[in-house]
Amino acid sequence: MFIMLSNLLDERVYNGLRSLMVSQEYTRKKVARTKKAEDVSSIILSAFFWRQARDIVKICAPILKVLRLADREGVTMGLIYELTDRMIESISSIESIDSARLEEVKNLCVERWNMLHSPLHAAAFMLHPIWKSKSPQLDPEVHAGWIDLIERYTCGDIKKQGVLIDEMDMYKSMEGLFALPIAKDESRMHNDVKWWETFGASVPNLQKLALRVLSQGSCASPCERNWSTFSLIHTKRRNKLQPKNVEKLLYIHTNLRLVCKIKERGFQKMEVTLEMIEKEEDDRRLLALQEEHDGEIPSSSSYTSVESHALEDIVDQEDIAIDDGDDDGDDDDDDDDEDDDEDDEDH
Repeated sequence: MFIMLSNLLDERVYNGLRSLMVSQEYTRKKVARTKKAEDVSSIILSAFFWRQARDIVKICAPILKVLRLADREGVTMGLIYELTDRMIESISSIESIDSARLEEVKNLCVERWNMLHSPLHAAAFMLHPIWKSKSPQLDPEVHAGWIDLIERYTCGDIKKQGVLIDEMDMYKSMEGLFALPIAKDESRMHNDVKWWETFGASVPNLQKLALRVLSQGSCASPCERNWSTFSLIHTKRRNKLQPKNVEKLLYIHTNLRLVCKIKERGFQKMEVTLEMIEKEEDDRRLLALQEEHDGEIPSSSSYTSVESHALEDIVDQEDIAIDDGDDDGDDDDDDDDEDDDEDDEDH
């Protein structure tokens, strides 16, 4: 729906549709005087419809950006938490839409985030070097998620938890290799996994945990591929396999495909950065409507051009009636000709 509405709000489509509804060529056609055509025409010529369509696009644009991030493969876990906060802030800052409506949408987003949120998101937010300047440990929700994660990771081992907390303090204060000027280079911090591989040797236990957390995927595509492979293995004819055997066959099939891809393309790290997200062509095309003509119905000279077309092309009802009479007469003549032809064939 978002893509359809954003394409409708394109200036060429917008002006073209409105001009068509008042054009002489269209209004002379019989189909233009049907009930459905009149309903469509009233919608297209309604400023309220276009204003509502623009409001929907403006609200959905930040949500779409986060959904596309979460649904792509690669290292995205460290970006989800911050970009979700930005999404809610972006929705709250829209000025041209009723505050009650925005509050309702924001509450829906918060409820969905509370349902999907896990300690992994909070830990990844803390461990991503690009967010270090935001002091994420001061956020109670983030800190609670981090503590929950290390308890699960260490299986309740107090000694291991203490080691991780001490090493986290070294990371916060930028000691050891973290103190190097190149480690503080923001362009390198965007590649979180590579950054931890390069500069995390001073804190080996935290480095291992950070690499595992930040390398986690946040999309469901791998699961869907597994389900597709499962449907190939477990078929109607081959349905007596035990679950353990199916799992083994699925494991072998998936890893063979992975090995083949590595041999063909080589090993590629799928790191996702903020710059990559901002420079994506599809996002720029779909989200341009949110940034341009803020608070206005999308048009440059749309109303004036449509009004000029209307003044030029509006046809009087009498002329339409005359045209109808001519058309009916032509139809009658055609029917007479067809009857004469049938009589000739009978004779």
